[in-house]
Amino acid sequence: MQKETEVFDKILKELDNNGVLRDIILIGGWCPLVYQEHFHAKNEIHFKATTDIDLLIPNPPKIRKEVNVGRMLADFGFDRQISPTTGLCKYINPLLKVEFLTPEKGRGRDKPYNGYL
Repeated sequence: MQKETEVFDKILKELDNNGVLRDIILIGGWCPLVYQEHFHAKNEIHFKATTDIDLLIPNPPKIRKEVNVGRMLADFGFDRQISPTTGLCKYINPLLKVEFLTPEKGRGRDKPYNGYL
């Protein structure tokens, strides 16, 4: 897991250096690791290791700077894969996957659903 964490750190630092990190949101399985590091709560937050880094792009996107993230990830050894059935794009290397996700508003709503599903 140490190698995966090193790649994760490099990706976040590069996104930050390029001014992108402030406009996207880290979600998913890597969040507890960030909380542990930021709040020094090593024994209080437990998480299951995951190999995919999920980054949420707000809808509508609020990215202020044009950056070729695909090229940046290629420099880290990631290959772009596009699903022929869904059109979803992932960046994959032997250690990790990176996915850029957008919220699905659906049902004509522009705010969170407050009822039971």
